[in-house]
Amino acid sequence: MARTKSRGRAKRRKLKNAEGNAGEKGKKEEENRAAVSTGKCYEDGRTFVIPETYDTIQLLLRITELPTILAWALILTTLYVFARTTERGTQMLCPPGTVAMDPVYVLYVALFWRVCYNVVLGATLHWQSKTRFITKYVESLRRQRSPSFSRKIISRILHDAIDGHEDPLQELPAPFCAWILHTSFVNIILPNDVIAFSLTAFSYGIRNGFDIFVEVERNGLHLSNIPETLKITVRIITYIVGVLLCYFSLWSKRNAHSVIGKYCWFWGDFFFQQQLELRFDGVFELFPHPMYTAGYGWMYGVSIMVGTPAIACLSIVSHALQIGFLEFVEQPHIDKTYGAEILAEEGLRGTKQSNINIFRNFNTFRANDWSLVIIQILLAAVFALLAFLSRMETQEPLVQPYMYVFLALGSRLLGSMIIGAVLKLQERNNYWSRQYSSATDAFREWTRFQVSLLPPFLLLPRTFELI
Repeated sequence: MARTKSRGRAKRRKLKNAEGNAGEKGKKEEENRAAVSTGKCYEDGRTFVIPETYDTIQLLLRITELPTILAWALILTTLYVFARTTERGTQMLCPPGTVAMDPVYVLYVALFWRVCYNVVLGATLHWQSKTRFITKYVESLRRQRSPSFSRKIISRILHDAIDGHEDPLQELPAPFCAWILHTSFVNIILPNDVIAFSLTAFSYGIRNGFDIFVEVERNGLHLSNIPETLKITVRIITYIVGVLLCYFSLWSKRNAHSVIGKYCWFWGDFFFQQQLELRFDGVFELFPHPMYTAGYGWMYGVSIMVGTPAIACLSIVSHALQIGFLEFVEQPHIDKTYGAEILAEEGLRGTKQSNINIFRNFNTFRANDWSLVIIQILLAAVFALLAFLSRMETQEPLVQPYMYVFLALGSRLLGSMIIGAVLKLQERNNYWSRQYSSATDAFREWTRFQVSLLPPFLLLPRTFELI
């Protein structure tokens, strides 16, 4: 009996210790979560606890909220345009005898949303970084004595987006409210951009039966001599490569989102500073800015599976606009917010500013910069001449459309081989660095050398004519 009581007391002590350890562990976890979710205003340095917010998928499921209603209305509009490009959709939605629209109209919708993403959001974030105009607008709404119509709308948006606050506009700091307001509009544009691109690809895929050889023959190449087994093999390979690219791209985006969180994903540092330490591991160890590099592989995967030049060009233009968004909006803000001290410590500020990047950092008093511009102008003139020759009304065009594809692939392959060879020599014996007096000069000239290898992108205007 005594032994049983002692066992019971021992068990109770263990349970109590376990509960104490669990309580301490829970407190530590709560402290860590509180530390992670603490924000700091740029304007006055005031700190605040960041409430829980929703991501894009969660917001699309909250169909009673104003931004979600607008997002779904625009998605349905895109779906209507897509349906009008198909025969069955036209028969269901229009009077008898109505002809289906050309798929190019869905492509226009996709381009519209891509411009909204990279140009409109880019300009908004750029001026927010420079002037804090969204934050100032929210502060002006808070000072209103009699609520205006715009204040009521924005208060409704904030109330729906943030749980646990009756009047977030008054209870939470203006920078955080400005970020939530901006994120609400981002969550309208992002899903429409993805859906419009996907429907455009599907629309063009329906037109050619998702067969790359149909599109190739439509552009002037006759493939009657190619064995059917080879065609089947090529189709299988394109689908395997396309699916792998889509899977890898979605994995990259998901991994990047898990690393940086919603704060960085929705450009929170343009509005306030969150006190956290990010560990850039996973996909960040493989690619710089994986959301904008590997994360766009799904577009190229879809292009390969659809097998039409229109979607390939849309993918390239969309990706180029996203890289421009990174270069002209995000990177300057990163340098301004985080990179100034690092550049000063490493002595790289002068090097950073002197590197030419097409339009950025161009120096009108530097001869090498002008030489790059002249090279690009001459190459553009050559391609314009080729386009003129292909339009000449002769029995047999002097330049066939498919020649542009071979020219782009050949020049890109040659450029990659040259860059790879130089990098290999640089790795072995510092071949490139030994040609210059310092490592800074060697790196600066290397960036200019890479810019000079851009001719394939000048083929895009002509490729669009093949759509």
